[in-house]
Amino acid sequence: MTNVRDKCTIPMDRIDTGLDITAGNIRRLIQDHYALMRDGSDWHAVALAIFALEELAKYYVLKHGKDDAIRNRMTSVEVEELLFGRGRNSHKRKLDIARKERLIPPDMWTIYTARYGPAAYGSAHYDTEDVTVTAALRTQNIFVDWKDGEWVHGTVLEVARIKNFADSIIQSLDQLEGKSS
Repeated sequence: MTNVRDKCTIPMDRIDTGLDITAGNIRRLIQDHYALMRDGSDWHAVALAIFALEELAKYYVLKHGKDDAIRNRMTSVEVEELLFGRGRNSHKRKLDIARKERLIPPDMWTIYTARYGPAAYGSAHYDTEDVTVTAALRTQNIFVDWKDGEWVHGTVLEVARIKNFADSIIQSLDQLEGKSS
């Protein structure tokens, strides 16, 4: 089983190619996200934006690894195998990196703000909890599930918050690439 301590080595002469491919993938995922939003497929759009955020975390780690290697005159970059989906909890790990490094503003992690407090309404029929970005949210918005005697698919969400979430990913990528201030 792969864990955080398992590393892979990327030669310096290959790192820029990886950064370019990863940046392109982030941009395509966000473009597809917007296409799904225009089509009314908000739940699937959220999942793609979460994948884009995971890729942004990968980009961040690769870029900082490259910068460190240049500073220290190293010939390769060593990164966690989990960045490439090898091992349990790789999606969660990338989102943890994105959150810890504040790749997007903290308020962008909430895609829906609860309308009611849990003390006033304890029922599952009222939205008493905020919906925040997690690895599990991706699958909850993509797949249909049977849970506690009910069909479950998707979550409550706010279209404006989803748009802002996706926009913040692109803004962060632009900053990491040096395209904006």
